Amino acid sequence: MRRRVALRRVAWLAGGAFAAAALNAAQAQIIVTSPEMVKSGLSALDQVAAESGELIAAGNYDELARESERLDAGLASLESGIAAPPAQPSQSRAMLDLLIAKSRVAASAMGEAARTHNTSMVRVTTSQLVAAVKAIVALFPQELRPVHAPPAR
Repeated sequence: MRRRVALRRVAWLAGGAFAAAALNAAQAQIIVTSPEMVKSGLSALDQVAAESGELIAAGNYDELARESERLDAGLASLESGIAAPPAQPSQSRAMLDLLIAKSRVAASAMGEAARTHNTSMVRVTTSQLVAAVKAIVALFPQELRPVHAPPAR
């Protein structure tokens, strides 16, 4: 009798865990309404991240200050290609919103540091921007990512 109760309990727990995993997988989705817009936005973000490092290496701070505008255009394209967040956003959508905000702040700070030619702040804010962009790109399936972006782990 005890064994039968224990087996039922294990089966019930396993079923609950399976249902919870399925629910979490369904909620983990970011709803893409326009794959082309998402691809375009991710590509623009990836280009800004890559070119920012090149501009720093070249000491071209005037051009680096303009990268913030390019990032905003890429984010606008990305956001127009995904559905509005539901009343209860998924964990992935909440993370995306946080990373978008973080990248905007980092780009703005990078632009300001570039305008004032503050080399140490330029490097710090650029590394923050690059990290946020990489994390944004990693949230999307491989087929939407820029060609040279690394696969998700």
